[in-house]
Amino acid sequence: PHPCPMTLARSIFMFLAALIFSVLLWSYVRLSAAYDADVDLPVKLTAPKGFALASGLPEHLHARVRGAGWQILLMDFTKNSSFRFDLSERTMLPGDSILIHSDELSNSAILPSELRVLKVEPDSLDLQFGKPVRKVVSIEPRLEVEPGRGYTIVGSPSVTPRAVLVIGAASILDSLSSLPTQPAIVRSAREDVDR
Repeated sequence: PHPCPMTLARSIFMFLAALIFSVLLWSYVRLSAAYDADVDLPVKLTAPKGFALASGLPEHLHARVRGAGWQILLMDFTKNSSFRFDLSERTMLPGDSILIHSDELSNSAILPSELRVLKVEPDSLDLQFGKPVRKVVSIEPRLEVEPGRGYTIVGSPSVTPRAVLVIGAASILDSLSSLPTQPAIVRSAREDVDR
């Protein structure tokens, strides 16, 4: 006798359901274990009142974190973890710098609750500040447009706004004459490009 098609379909469905359940259960058990992971987290800083950052702040800090695998995955997925330094209440004199040691670096990490920082590189930051100045700088478009076959570029790109007001330390703004946009590349353009 041949198995009934309904019985065969039900057997396949039950097998697939059991397989999916076992994979999910295995994943949960594996991801609940503690893991170490190396991550690069962005750095966010609030300068002391009346001062602007002049140098010493990297874009990212490299950290080794420990915690449940699912929390490390969650941190990678949400991208909302960072190092945050609020120095707004620190008092300073012109020419002073602020040295942030490894303990303060580790404690400034904003991570999911069960993760903890094991190590941060570099292990300290020496931040230089200066009096803030204002400067109007032009916006420089970084746009590469390749027209489609039979088309040509008419005129030159226009930027809105053409300039912006920038506030920062004089030592940085003295050498700043323009700010570039994010790069935009358009291939085979057949209509106006607006980015």
